[in-house]
Amino acid sequence: MKNKTNFDWDSFESDAIKRLMDGDELTGENGILTPLIQRLLQASLDG
Repeated sequence: MKNKTNFDWDSFESDAIKRLMDGDELTGENGILTPLIQRLLQASLDG
């Protein structure tokens, strides 16, 4: 699998925790996990 861009896990984690504490949704159009799910799906399609 090719890594085209680096993913900033630390920033993702801190943002996700903050958003969870703020009561944001996990999934959906603006969900906390949506960018991660999109990245995983795109990587699987790219092969």
